[in-house]
Amino acid sequence: MATLGTSRLHPFFSLLLLVSCAFGGETEPPAQLELRMSPGQVLRYDWTLESASNSKGQEKGKPLDLHVDKSIRVAVVLSGEKPPRGEDVLSALLRFEGFRLQENRRVGDAASSTLQVDRQNIMFTENGRVRVDSRNDIGMEKISAHQKALRFLERNVARIVLDRSSRQTRVEGDRFLLDTAHGGSSRGLFPELSGKKSAVGESWTGRFEIPRLAEVELDRAAIVNTRATFAKWHDHEGRKVAMIDVLSSWDGNDLRGKDTAGLTVTLTGVDGHGAGVYLFDPKVGRFVSGTMTFQLKYHLEGEREGEKTALDVNGRSRFNFTLLPDKPKGK
Repeated sequence: MATLGTSRLHPFFSLLLLVSCAFGGETEPPAQLELRMSPGQVLRYDWTLESASNSKGQEKGKPLDLHVDKSIRVAVVLSGEKPPRGEDVLSALLRFEGFRLQENRRVGDAASSTLQVDRQNIMFTENGRVRVDSRNDIGMEKISAHQKALRFLERNVARIVLDRSSRQTRVEGDRFLLDTAHGGSSRGLFPELSGKKSAVGESWTGRFEIPRLAEVELDRAAIVNTRATFAKWHDHEGRKVAMIDVLSSWDGNDLRGKDTAGLTVTLTGVDGHGAGVYLFDPKVGRFVSGTMTFQLKYHLEGEREGEKTALDVNGRSRFNFTLLPDKPKGK
């Protein structure tokens, strides 16, 4: 009887198996993960960067405990151009609107300063006293070339060339714009895409270079390796967009360079990694939003005229961007 009962259930189990296979066999459609931009098209992104770093040790033979917080907010505007003749690339002019920067520095409990920069003014306070205020013509002789460049960023334009995977291939014009937008790393505006039709779950690797770290211009750019994955389709404002997860890690090699004061330094024990999530609209070939968080630590050493600098630096940063609505024509 047991054998007969089991035999009678076989068709039912077979039906369940067929239904299960039918639903389990359904796969989500692939996405064309390729950047597109036409001549004359204008894209505007609200871009923010928040960073914090701690440096402890000795600077020029004296104890140092420095904490720096930096905040940058700007609208990044891309205006599509015709690509160079014979090249299958995307070309765009890059400019900034509404640039604002604030940097707070604290040296132990002894000193603190705040720098604020926007298109109208440069304000610098030290231990509660106003040292520079361009609006009121205070301390103008103390404004550095770097601060002046920050103030006039909105007057500058750079040309960037990208391939279909959104990888920046070259920069022409004012590279300072890209350095500023990324807190000192010209790695490009967006993470690298696959550049082709990709299935959900598909991953691809990439890499970018960082020629500058904080106030150190590197002799050889640091290499950061990335791994991106088309995680899933995501509902965003009534549209299906691709959610892309990105992981990054530094190669860990020792680095050398010079700081803004000309001090030659060596960076050892470099340990950096990051993680982020981006939304990309394959239908129109553009990024919708993105968020990335980085952690980085290293040991810095240098010596000049018998005075040694030895610092343990630990920093973190977070940037995000959001595509802004198109401006009405004529505005």
